[in-house]
Amino acid sequence: MSSCKEHTHNSSKSIDILVDDTETDLSHETTNNNENDSEHFVEPYLVSILRPLNITENVFFCAKYRIKGHVIKPISRLYSAVSVIFYLLLTACLFCILFVMPDTNVEPFEHFVGNIFHIGLFSVGGLVNFFVNIKQKYNNVLYVLKIQNVHRILKLDERCYNRTIISNWVCVLAINCFHVYDTSMNYFAYTNVNILKVLPSYASVRFDVNVIYATRCLRLMTQSLKVWTSDLEKLSVYCINDSLDNNYRNTMFRCYVDITGNFQIVENTFHPMYTLFSFSSLVWVIKNVLIITFLCVECEK
Repeated sequence: MSSCKEHTHNSSKSIDILVDDTETDLSHETTNNNENDSEHFVEPYLVSILRPLNITENVFFCAKYRIKGHVIKPISRLYSAVSVIFYLLLTACLFCILFVMPDTNVEPFEHFVGNIFHIGLFSVGGLVNFFVNIKQKYNNVLYVLKIQNVHRILKLDERCYNRTIISNWVCVLAINCFHVYDTSMNYFAYTNVNILKVLPSYASVRFDVNVIYATRCLRLMTQSLKVWTSDLEKLSVYCINDSLDNNYRNTMFRCYVDITGNFQIVENTFHPMYTLFSFSSLVWVIKNVLIITFLCVECEK
């Protein structure tokens, strides 16, 4: 029993050391020319889990990786160039729509302030999204490979995968339906509104999808961590009987390193976009409060 405690204590120290080493140069792991595509093969169930999260990003040319024939690869330089061109064209179109086309349904000052907010959010958000995808393109691939390895070790129930697939589709469809509803309401609520004036608001759906993407990725890791903890509780029983195989210990340890490494990858990938999303949401709330305040002041006069 004492040997078991001593082993656990030593393992905890080793874990702390290895976790700090997980933020290595991941490009060496995913861009080695001698590696076979079979090493980057993604199981069909995992492709189904990630598909709803990737659809919206593929539409706006801001995908985090490529999956073709169940083989995952980082985004290419050509795709990055297309993303930049699409981003510039979309920003230019938005600028023309907001500042060139007049809007007779809104006061000039309110129209100007709203346009500044929209063009600022869209431009900065798109720029941050693009640079983060480029900088973290190897990490994004490594996340998928690590979560697949964790699932393979823990042997999660297939029903868990099905629930995750359904939940991902529900989340993505719900946020898209909300944006369609919001765009439709803006169009039908005012008279003589050009459809081009309200369509750009739907493009901000990709920023919301990024937050959902991060949430669902964390959900995958949380589920894996719960199963790993449950298996670890059985470790003490085996340790008391002194019959635990060293291979099992090493496998569970590698699984833990993959889980903690993926948490760090999610943080590095989504933290800049989450910060921007939080800031824009706060500014939007402040803007609405100010508008309501001005309305109340005028009503009191």
